[in-house]
Amino acid sequence: MTPYLRAGIPGDFRPFACLEPDGRLTGHDVELLEALAREAGMELRIVPTDWTGLAEGLGRDYEVAAGGVSITPEREARGDFLPAYAPFWKTGIVRREALGRFRSPEDLNDPSVTVIKNPGGTNERWVDANLTRARVILEPDNVAIPSRVAAGDGDLMVTDVTEARHYAALDERLAVLPFPLTPVQTKGIWMAKGWADASRLRNAWTRLEEDDTLRRLLARWELEA
Repeated sequence: MTPYLRAGIPGDFRPFACLEPDGRLTGHDVELLEALAREAGMELRIVPTDWTGLAEGLGRDYEVAAGGVSITPEREARGDFLPAYAPFWKTGIVRREALGRFRSPEDLNDPSVTVIKNPGGTNERWVDANLTRARVILEPDNVAIPSRVAAGDGDLMVTDVTEARHYAALDERLAVLPFPLTPVQTKGIWMAKGWADASRLRNAWTRLEEDDTLRRLLARWELEA
C-alpha cells in the first residue's frame, strides 16, 4: 500500500503556493512536493491550512508543512527541515508614486503610515515587533493585500522579497522598497519532529538534487539565489 505524504499548505503565498481561481494549487513548493512524493514512492495529499494554525497542525493533520515556510529558530525547535532553499529578506510593497517617502526602515514606523498585514506568519510578527507607531490593518486574505496597497487602502505590505517582486512585476502601480528589513533568511519544507518517514523524504531530496530537478524547479519559479 502506497503511504501518504500529507502536506499542510496555506496556499496564499506566491510564488511558493497559491490557490488559483479555478481551484488549482500552483507554485514552487507544490511542484517540489509532487517531485519528492514521486521519488519517495508516496502519494501526496494536500491539507488546506492557514498560517495561524500551521504549527499546531504539524504532526497531527499533516507530516510536512510548505508553501513559503521561513526557517526560524522557533520552527526548528518544533520540527525538522529539509535543506534550505530560496534565500530572501523581508522588504515592503508600496505604491510606486510613494516610493520616495520611504528611504529607510525608520520611515515606515510612523503614525502617517498604514500597514496592511496578514495574520499568523513571520510577516505579521515583524510588523508587530517593528512598526509599533504605524497604523495597522488586518487582512485575512494575503493575496488581496497588494491590490489594496495599489488602490490606496494602505501604504505598505511587509513580505518576502520574492513575493514583493512578483506582485510589482504584475502591477505597475506597485514598487519594492530599495532596502532590506531583515538579514537574509531561507525557506524550507518543515517536517514533524520524530516522523518515521523523514529519512525517506531526505533520500528523495538527495536524488532530486543529484539529477538537477531541484535547481530546475528554482529556476522555473525565479527563485535561484
